[in-house]
Amino acid sequence: MNTLILTTPTELESIVEKAVKLAMSHFKPSSNSNFITIDEASELVKLSKNSIYCMVSKREIPYYKRGKKLYFKTEELLEWIESQKVLTYKEVEEAMYSTSQNGSKNAKKN
Repeated sequence: MNTLILTTPTELESIVEKAVKLAMSHFKPSSNSNFITIDEASELVKLSKNSIYCMVSKREIPYYKRGKKLYFKTEELLEWIESQKVLTYKEVEEAMYSTSQNGSKNAKKN
């Protein structure tokens, strides 16, 4: 059976406010979902917004898109920056030496 409840706008506002506060108290945002805007991403990676838009269009930078808005995850941008590391001459030499050593070992086995 349907029951009709009469209330004033002030009482209704109070009920809704309490319900929203209760619902929000149970909400804990995930640490993995820290999305930032293009303005914040621009500050984080120290690039202009235009540079970021260009990189997004070339799919060179990790991003998310909802409608026309772009979003970025701080953690992914920091990982992306780290992946762009330019090796020193010493690191290149060590990598070449390691590769040549592995190559000569494999050649001896055959």
